[in-house]
Amino acid sequence: MAEQSAGARGAPDPRALRHRFPANPTASVSGRVIPLPGPVWLIAASMAVVLLSFANDYGFNRDELYFVLAGRHPDFGYVDQPPLTPLISAAEAALFGLSPLALRVAPAITAAAGVVLSADIARRLGASRTAQVLTALVVAISGWLAVGHVDETTTYDTIALATPRRIAGAGSRSGS
Repeated sequence: MAEQSAGARGAPDPRALRHRFPANPTASVSGRVIPLPGPVWLIAASMAVVLLSFANDYGFNRDELYFVLAGRHPDFGYVDQPPLTPLISAAEAALFGLSPLALRVAPAITAAAGVVLSADIARRLGASRTAQVLTALVVAISGWLAVGHVDETTTYDTIALATPRRIAGAGSRSGS
């Protein structure tokens, strides 16, 4: 009978799996970091352009105006939202003026960043270039598109929840 590379209870030897699951899938053999594929960036930029091109087609969402007013009087005591969204909304209104387009710049950029972040998480999990592009495409046409369409707390919550996951994933897969 041929000898198998197995540990206790028939579990595969981790050294035998090293070629299938590299310690740092974002690095090539030379140690150089492999960048995200160009189509990922194109999908994210296209999503932001589409969101901004339709941003003025309808008026304000009532919450957007509330967030601008709440951001002008920041307080950690709001029971209905954290202070980040109102602060961003007030800053956008101060920088770009008070219009639907002005208040939807940061959500569009945040949604595009979420597409890139999702593809990066897929890359760090060892996904192929095709899978990274597919991840970006699926995220861009999913409910994430709606999240980036108006200035809501959900817009920033999703990216705030995904970023620590990406950082935690980078630390656990770094090979150290």
